[in-house]
Amino acid sequence: MKWYTPMCITFVSLLCCASLFAFAFQASNAISAEQPHLSGSVEPVPAKVVSIGGANTEILFKLGLGNRVIGSDTTSYYPEEAQKMPKVGYMRALSAEGILSLEPDVIFASEGSGPVKVLTQLKDLSTPWVTLPEVTSLDVLYKNIAKIGQVMSVETQSLALINALKKEQSLLEGVIQHDTHKPKVLFVMQHTGTPMVAGNNTAADRIIRLAGGENVAATIEGYKPLTTEALIALNPQWILSTFFGEGKQASIEGISKIPGLSFTDASEISHIIAMDALLLVGFGPRTIDAANQLRASWQAGKR
Repeated sequence: MKWYTPMCITFVSLLCCASLFAFAFQASNAISAEQPHLSGSVEPVPAKVVSIGGANTEILFKLGLGNRVIGSDTTSYYPEEAQKMPKVGYMRALSAEGILSLEPDVIFASEGSGPVKVLTQLKDLSTPWVTLPEVTSLDVLYKNIAKIGQVMSVETQSLALINALKKEQSLLEGVIQHDTHKPKVLFVMQHTGTPMVAGNNTAADRIIRLAGGENVAATIEGYKPLTTEALIALNPQWILSTFFGEGKQASIEGISKIPGLSFTDASEISHIIAMDALLLVGFGPRTIDAANQLRASWQAGKR
């Protein structure tokens, strides 16, 4: 099965680095750790927080700490209040000057934030920096919530949130366990240029499996360009994609025009599901809700 051609190699490299807020990718040139890492000393109760990574920002607001967030990166657009605060750049293209000008007591950053020179500069200035690992499972999400709660001295709230999410997780797993229907889903990313599909070790693959679906592209690794031949051979029942802002309908229409789609079981436009990118693949506190919404979409044939 032909997944890519030499002509699109350069494009693929650029698109994979820029799309979906890089939630699905490991950064090889960023300061990272398997467990939450803290550099610099943090005041007992930080009053001014800079949040880098949409999921981290959601956690802070969910814990009732939104009034302490004084700045965030451009992937932080939920809840609505997060859109109105000062931005310090895209999570992989941060501005040291922008961050320092806010004089934060602590910075929460997703693993893979960068560039390295900015992180090094902040570290040299002893700016308190907490690195939170990429969420590859709900267990990692719970650890990130607990870490933020610990640093912000709201352990009771963080434990309550974790327990609530675990309860939702248990309910979802119970429903899936008794459901014999396992829809065949293909995640297609087409914000510009050549469509890309999500294979194993991607955020899209994880959310499909969490919702009880089968990722028909699970045999490939990471993201690969989609060919007409491959699409027909995979024959998905549902196409899943993402949109930003108000671009849901445009995303659905773009996917519906992919060559070869009419020869698959997902040929009807009602079998194209488009969901907000941060909700679907951000892996924050709304992840289980996203999985439930995804299940509802393919069960009801809604988009």
